[in-house]
Amino acid sequence: MPKQSSGSSVRSASTLRARDDERSTLRGSSPPHADDSPDDDGQRFDLTAEEYAAQRDSILNDEAEEEDDDDDEEFVYTGVDAVNSGDYVTQLAEALGDDATDLEGEPDEEEHVGRSFRFVATEDMSDVMSDQASSELPGTPPQNKSPTGLQPPIETSGPKLTPNRPYLHPTVSRLRSITPQQVSQLPSSSSVATLRSTTGLAVSPSPSHFSAISRASSYADEKSVSGASEAQASDSDVDTKPIKAKDAFRWTELKIVSDYIFQTTSQKASAVLGTSWGTPTVMASNGFICVGTDRGLVVVFDFRQQFKCICGSEASTGHFGAVTALALSYDHTFLAVGYSLGHINLYEIARPQNPVRSVPPTTLPAVLAGRKEGHLPGSAVTNIGFVATRHTAIVSADDSGLAFYHSLGKVLFVEANDVLRILGKYPEDPIVPAKESNPVEPATPSTPTTPVQKSGWSHSLGQQSQKRSHSAILAMAPLPLGTSPHPTDNYNLTALLTPVKLVVVGLRPTPRTWFRKHRPASEEAGSEEENTASKWRGCVAWYPSVAMSSTGEVPAAGKQVETKSGRHKGQEPEAPDPPPSTPTLAYSWDRNVRLLRAREEIARQAVDDKKIGGGKKKVVDVGQVVLAEAGAWQTDADVMAMQWLNVNQLIVLTTTHLEVYDIRSSTLVERISVTASALTSLHPASVDEANLRVSHSLRVYKGKLFTLGRQYLRVGTLLSWADRILAFVEDGDFLNAIDLTRTYYTGSAPGNKNGLPEDPTLLREVVGQKLRDLMVASAAYAFSEDRMTDRTHYTPDGRGVDRTSLFEGLVVSCIKAALALDDYEFLYENLYERYESSGITSIFLRQMEPFILDSSLRMVPTYIAQQLIAMHGERGEYDAAEKVIWHLDPLYLDSNQAIKLCQQYELWDAMIYVYTLVLKDFVSPFVELLGLVRKVRQKALDRSTRGPIHGDGESVDSLADRMVPKAYKAYSYLESALSGLTYPSQEALPDGLAGVAKKDVYHFLFSGHSVFWPHGLGGRLVLTADYEGGAEPTYPYLRLLLRFDAEAFLNALDIAFEDSYLNDSPQGISRQAITNILLKLVSPEESISPDLSSSDITFIRIFVSRNVPKYPQFIEISPTAQQNLLIGLATDRDLSTREDRQLAAEFLLSAYTPHSRDQLVEFFEEAGFYRILRSWYRSDREWSSLFMTFVRDPDVLPDELFGSITNLLNTAMRSEKGVLPPELTSVVVDTFPQLLEHGIPATASVIDRFFPEYHSTALQALGSDETYKQFVYLRALVEPLPKPESSATSRRPENASKHLDQSGRNLYLRLLCQYDPAALIPLLQRVPSDYYDTSEVVEEVDASGIHDVTVWLLDREGKVADAFAKVESQSRLAGLKLADMLDSTPSEDACRRAVEQQNRLVEMGIDLCRRHSSSSNTVSGLTSEDMWFQLLESQIEMVQSVASAGWKSKQDDAGAHSLLGDKILAELRTLLQGTFSQLLSNSTSTDVSFPRLFKRLVDSTSASRTSTKGLYTEFRLILTGMLDSYRSEGDFLTLNNRLIQQDLHGVIAEG
Repeated sequence: MPKQSSGSSVRSASTLRARDDERSTLRGSSPPHADDSPDDDGQRFDLTAEEYAAQRDSILNDEAEEEDDDDDEEFVYTGVDAVNSGDYVTQLAEALGDDATDLEGEPDEEEHVGRSFRFVATEDMSDVMSDQASSELPGTPPQNKSPTGLQPPIETSGPKLTPNRPYLHPTVSRLRSITPQQVSQLPSSSSVATLRSTTGLAVSPSPSHFSAISRASSYADEKSVSGASEAQASDSDVDTKPIKAKDAFRWTELKIVSDYIFQTTSQKASAVLGTSWGTPTVMASNGFICVGTDRGLVVVFDFRQQFKCICGSEASTGHFGAVTALALSYDHTFLAVGYSLGHINLYEIARPQNPVRSVPPTTLPAVLAGRKEGHLPGSAVTNIGFVATRHTAIVSADDSGLAFYHSLGKVLFVEANDVLRILGKYPEDPIVPAKESNPVEPATPSTPTTPVQKSGWSHSLGQQSQKRSHSAILAMAPLPLGTSPHPTDNYNLTALLTPVKLVVVGLRPTPRTWFRKHRPASEEAGSEEENTASKWRGCVAWYPSVAMSSTGEVPAAGKQVETKSGRHKGQEPEAPDPPPSTPTLAYSWDRNVRLLRAREEIARQAVDDKKIGGGKKKVVDVGQVVLAEAGAWQTDADVMAMQWLNVNQLIVLTTTHLEVYDIRSSTLVERISVTASALTSLHPASVDEANLRVSHSLRVYKGKLFTLGRQYLRVGTLLSWADRILAFVEDGDFLNAIDLTRTYYTGSAPGNKNGLPEDPTLLREVVGQKLRDLMVASAAYAFSEDRMTDRTHYTPDGRGVDRTSLFEGLVVSCIKAALALDDYEFLYENLYERYESSGITSIFLRQMEPFILDSSLRMVPTYIAQQLIAMHGERGEYDAAEKVIWHLDPLYLDSNQAIKLCQQYELWDAMIYVYTLVLKDFVSPFVELLGLVRKVRQKALDRSTRGPIHGDGESVDSLADRMVPKAYKAYSYLESALSGLTYPSQEALPDGLAGVAKKDVYHFLFSGHSVFWPHGLGGRLVLTADYEGGAEPTYPYLRLLLRFDAEAFLNALDIAFEDSYLNDSPQGISRQAITNILLKLVSPEESISPDLSSSDITFIRIFVSRNVPKYPQFIEISPTAQQNLLIGLATDRDLSTREDRQLAAEFLLSAYTPHSRDQLVEFFEEAGFYRILRSWYRSDREWSSLFMTFVRDPDVLPDELFGSITNLLNTAMRSEKGVLPPELTSVVVDTFPQLLEHGIPATASVIDRFFPEYHSTALQALGSDETYKQFVYLRALVEPLPKPESSATSRRPENASKHLDQSGRNLYLRLLCQYDPAALIPLLQRVPSDYYDTSEVVEEVDASGIHDVTVWLLDREGKVADAFAKVESQSRLAGLKLADMLDSTPSEDACRRAVEQQNRLVEMGIDLCRRHSSSSNTVSGLTSEDMWFQLLESQIEMVQSVASAGWKSKQDDAGAHSLLGDKILAELRTLLQGTFSQLLSNSTSTDVSFPRLFKRLVDSTSASRTSTKGLYTEFRLILTGMLDSYRSEGDFLTLNNRLIQQDLHGVIAEG
């Protein structure tokens, strides 16, 4: 690619404004070879890198604050964050100022921790450590301070790039025209990157939303040598992970401390050399970094990672067991150490060789004798803490459930310890210490011992963990002192948590319990197997009283809060000091976290006056500690550790995550994935994870989070708001940096808001300035030479990278920021000019357009609005240009440009907007629209006179399709103007302008003649006639709109009528005047005019009729006019408007009472206004006419019809003393045919209730040939359906009509046999016994061939023998009938019906056999075996008859004859097998012997046949079929049994 100077690039870019319509990309040049040097000639694109950096420094340096370099600072590290880079990232970081490193103040320390771990190396740590190694350290790690695998890798990102002049692609990218590219939303606080696999706390970032802007080589050369060397030195001391966009914490590994406490030397070699301190167990970090080990030693470092001392030695503490608890005093001078075998030592940091106090464990006999109190041998001291500021007052708790208060003193140089038990009970049996059961001698070179073996860890902790009780102490914490005194400090409060309760004890003035809360039953562990781990997990943490700043924030570390007492004398405070915070206790059981706030309440009590005596009383003030609930929430997993980060934030470590909660709202603000098992636990690795105890491995000091892992010691800092922004900047994602800053400004940012003021005004001042600086710096860099030549533009093919999306996103981010700030100076004066000078104005305009269309941006400078409208006009995007015009503020529009474009391309919406809001002319757009309406009507007349093709070749239909929608805008504009709204945005016009619009439009619209517009010289006459030269009628403009679409016009006018402007208009325009004009148009003398159609006149009448009663105080018309309106509404024969006309008549009748209704009744009958007629007829008690309105009204549904008729007849009967009027009866009977068409069952019900004597008339109305309709009618009477309110679902024959005569009943019986024979028996079972004559029924069903009903009837009469004889005879006849049918040409339907009848008959026979077999006596001379014999014998004969017929020898071409016979025979055999199965399954009587019965059947059948060949075949088939059926059922039962057994086995296994 040939080189091109920046001057030529600009010249090429300047030509792009005329070529914006071409598709292009914005690319940077591929970097040249490293040996190439840049060209210095030519015009500059923007700024040189040096000038750019200097200019940005001058802008941003005023925000910088100097670091406090006081030598008293103990927390000063060296690290990669201290690198001083002159690159874009560093300069943007400077724009953030010190907010990126502000810390929350911690209350209990006067010294402050270094700001945000920006570490500064002061000396070579190797020299420091080497000076102390020989005298203080038992062993020195290797000189290489970074163990294998911990040295940060050197970044290599491809070939070295040489700065080059920027290169602009000849064309500019054009992307989507309307939808802007959306900036990716920021991640929520819960979607934080996961951890690295081995650390548990190192956050793995996700990639940026945009291509990262790499650090250009130009700024690499600007790094100072001192800065590089400083960073290089710091890398050996700490390992600070780079902050990524999604990080919540900045993590720093303390490599020197980690190297020493996690030595890489093998345990065997360390034991031989005597250099091993053991495995870390617990940690304390308030003032020093103190790490206890399993060899009973405590290693102490300061915050510079300088080794301070070792507390304890192999000889003095090696037999005490592992260190299980640590606590530093308030002033960091004394260290309290608890051991796994029950010992407690107190060390002075300045003299750590020997403890200044010791508390050995006591024995149970000594306790029982009352001589001593204390921990028992073998009980691990798991919690320890100092009480207030005293060095010799400590509290401790062990894993057996005992807690003590120790006052460690000396009397005559002899230790005199006072021990008070504050919780727990001693066990009945003494605990055997590990050293007694497994004595361990001090390690020597010849007898190496592992740390676990030497400490007796496994016995003391592992065993005790299996013997926990409800009295075990899960956590203990004394209330520390804060920076502000609080009344509760005087009570020396200590919180103790057990699996079942929380206890808060006060040690002063006398020990007592101030608070006790039992664990809620809902949180008790349920099953021991399922919830054992959760039951033993609990944490407590105090936050003391601290002074608050005026903004409600805790002061930063090292800074003092200025109070009124600290101000100069005579200086008035600006505001009173805020009250200090209240001591707060956080405690947790399993996943439930709760807060308690402590306060003192003073009560006045009467006590004995010891000075006076004699029982005298005095009143004194007595203080009481009260702890009140202050919040609660539930985590997703069990809580393993809790620490206060600051007064408002609590850090909670669960089994899976590290979470930060804002206690003010009890909401989660940060969450990262952390595996609790990655931290050091009090239990060895061999213990199950259910017994993890990691609360001693998580500590917070000065807003820093210290974590003691299995192979590391790390420090984490919760990122402030500026740190989060800087993380995006360091990723090169300055667009998201701007967006995130904007969310902080608006208060919608996700996650925590550390470092931000609470006061909204102060917050906007701080963040707003940073947001402006970020926009300026980001825009300058995006258009600088450095940006155009950095590594983001390198590709192997040398073509460069398309960065169009970057420039699009920059516009979007800056617009959103400007909207939030309500400051557009940078956006329009700086950013737009950069895009314009670079020839990419279209990118800026395209991205700005969506904000204009959603009305976010209304006030756009005129020159930018001109460019945007012109761009759309040049590209033919006229609809887009129109939308832009009417979304812009009219003050910023170029009216000449807009009107010219609108008139040329018929952009009516935009043209109306410009006329009304820019020129304040509301009539001119109306005139233009009227002209368009007239033109459309003329085109329609042309089509009717000259054909479908216009003279210019354009189809009249297509022209109308294009023009008609635009002509209809006249009605929309009219509605908006008369309602005081802008068109088309529908926003309210200013009051003065709204009045002008209404006055002008009303006067023009209702003008009685044609007028000139505009007024004065140059105006033209506005005409409306359909033909040129035609006569102009009165009210021409009103008539034109009515002729075009009367409904649309009156709809707009109806909305305008609701405006209060018409209440009392001084201009002569009112609702009354408009109504009078409309009535004049529809008056008889005007109606002969052909210009208004009948539908137009109808809509006018509807409009007036609806509005007269709506505005009675404003509209008055004569009774004659109202009568004419009603007649006019009724005489229109247009069915499509019938309901509208009836509703309008109802409106008018609500305010007008006609003096004579006779004439109107006739018109309303013809018009079908049945609702009005019903109200009149009901009031006049004209029942017959009222009945006919229901029948004739097509809008009345059938369900409504019969309900209304029933109500009408009931009302008529009540009014006529229980008798229906004869004329009403006559009318109803005459309408039977119409009623039956609406619903036969409902009509039958009405007739049976009110006209029972007319059933025969109704049946005749149905017609004699309509037998099914008669069946439906009679069924509704004999078997009526239940009423809707009834719970029954089946028909109710017991509710049969009592009014149906015998002929009707017999007719229903015949029809039932025809249409639903299966319903005969249920009917006969449920109707009254006298409802039918049995003999007639038998005769009827026999004639219909329904023999099963005959059998049932015979059985009901006790004729059992006759019933079985009927079954036997009919079965034989059925067999013969089927054989004959198959011998001839069979009908499959007839055969099927015969088989179905036989099935019902056999089922009835089986039912009789089952019912009568239960009796041991004979029934009608038949035994049970006789009944089954007759049933089976008749079926066998039927099967033999069909099988022996001659149909098998008759074969047709397709074999259908034989196939049908085989099907019929198979069904009959199946029926026979089913009967045998019923016999075997239901026969319980000993009178039925299956072998005897079977023999009888064989003998009987063989006696009636001459040949037994076919007979035995049938019996063999019957038996084999039965056996196959039983075999398949047996297999199925076996399979089910196996499945059930498997399911049962699975359920038992899971249980």
